[in-house]
Amino acid sequence: MAAGDLAAAADAGDQILALKPTGLTLALVVLGVMKLAKERQHWQAVLDWSSKVTPNMLDDQPRTVGNERYMAHRLTWYLTSSRALYELKRFDEARELARAGLVEFPGEVFLMRTAALALAESGDLPGAIAEMRTVVAGPRADWYMKAELSELLFRAEQYAEAYRLMCEALSDRRQSEQYKVKCFAVLARLALKLGKPRVAAEHVALAKAVYAESKWRVSPETVLAEQEVKAAYEAAGEALPDLPTSSDQLTQICSAHWRAGAVEGLRFYTGTVKPYPEGRLFTYIRRNDGGDDVYVLVRDLPPACREPGSQVGFALMASFDRKKGRESVRAVHVRMRKRPHGTEP
Repeated sequence: MAAGDLAAAADAGDQILALKPTGLTLALVVLGVMKLAKERQHWQAVLDWSSKVTPNMLDDQPRTVGNERYMAHRLTWYLTSSRALYELKRFDEARELARAGLVEFPGEVFLMRTAALALAESGDLPGAIAEMRTVVAGPRADWYMKAELSELLFRAEQYAEAYRLMCEALSDRRQSEQYKVKCFAVLARLALKLGKPRVAAEHVALAKAVYAESKWRVSPETVLAEQEVKAAYEAAGEALPDLPTSSDQLTQICSAHWRAGAVEGLRFYTGTVKPYPEGRLFTYIRRNDGGDDVYVLVRDLPPACREPGSQVGFALMASFDRKKGRESVRAVHVRMRKRPHGTEP
C-alpha cells in the first residue's frame, strides 16, 4: 500500500473498512494510508484517515516483529495526527493532541517537539523556548531539534545563543548538506546580526551551491539572506567576497565556523566522570570547583572520556529536570583533560 498511489490506496482502504475490520487489520489499514499521505505531505488526507479511528481502538504497546521493534500503533496515530494539525496551521489543536499523547506516552520526544513548536506559533515564544530546551536536553534529541530551538531563539532576538546552537546543530555530520540547506540561510542571518558578514556570505554561497547541485529551486529564505548580505556589504562600502562555487569547498570553509561557533562565548569547567552502570544513557560529572554534580548524556562524552574517573573539561547548557520539575543544567562540549590513572590524552 505504501508504494502505491494515494488515491488508489485510500480507495482500497475504504473497501477494506466496509468489511468492518477490528484490531490489527483496522490499525494496519488506517495507519498505512496515513503513512502514505504523510509521505506525500497530503496533511488533510492524514486527518481524514486519522478520524476513522480513536486512540483507544489502537494498541498502546510496542510490537516486535522478528528482530525489529516498532512503536505502538496508538503512539504512531498521535504522532502523525498532531503533525498533520501542525502542518495545517491548526496550532492549538496540534498542541492539545500532542499533550494528550504525552499523558499516555510521557517523555515521547516527538510529541514534546510538536507541542513546543505549536506553542510558539500560538504566540507563547518564551514558553516554547523553555519546552524546546527540555526536548534538546533529552537523550533522543537530534540535530534538527537544536536547529529548531535556534530559530526560536532567533525570533526572540537571542542572537548569540541562537548562533551557537545552530553551529552545534550543523556540526553533526550524520546528515548531508542537502538535509541542512535551509539552516544555512538562518545561520547567515544570525551571522549578520553578530557582525560577521563574511560568515554570512559564505553560508549563502553554500546554500546556493547545494540548491544548484541538487537542481532544486533556491528557497525564499536563502533569497532573503542573500539580499541582507548584499545590503550589509553595500552599507559598509565593500565588495562582496570572491567565494568558491563548489559545495565541497564551501562546506570545508563553513565547517570551521561551525566548530568555532559551537563553543563561542562559553565558559568551561573541569571535573571527573562519575561511575555509571553499563547501558545507562547518562551519568554525572563531579565538578572540581565544588559545585553540584552535573548531568551529562553518555552520547555527549567523547569515546575517550566514557571511562569513569576521566578528567574532563565541559561547558554548561540550560536544561530542565523533569523528575524534579525545575530548571537545571547539563554538560556539553565535553573534552578530555586526563584519563583515569593520570595518563595524558
